[in-house]
Amino acid sequence: GNLTITSGTLDPGANTVTVTGTGVADVYGKLLMTGACNVTVGGALTVKSGGELNLQGTSTLALNAALTVDAGAPKGKLVASGSPTITKASTSRYSLTVSGELQVNGLTLANLDANGFTLASGATVRNQEMAES
Repeated sequence: GNLTITSGTLDPGANTVTVTGTGVADVYGKLLMTGACNVTVGGALTVKSGGELNLQGTSTLALNAALTVDAGAPKGKLVASGSPTITKASTSRYSLTVSGELQVNGLTLANLDANGFTLASGATVRNQEMAES
């Protein structure tokens, strides 16, 4: 697949990816974050139909806006195991909306905005072990 960073940093040696800007970053394939991987997105992140965001270990995803997991055929997926964290990237908080599939066996949602976490009608949930801080 392709990795496109419009503006920011890709530092594989430091397990760090930073995408700056305020637009929406889209995941069409699989974004796998393992170990102590850190990804920061300056705007929103959307996991498109057929895409997968997979957070493992102690990985951290930091956002400045919404994280959305789309429905469709096949559904977008948010997969998490271990003790990964989704949090705010700076002073802006984020919301999480899952319309696709959620497979969680360990996930911390930190610093959600007033919209919080939404599990849309028709979403699929497999395993659920989440903490909000």
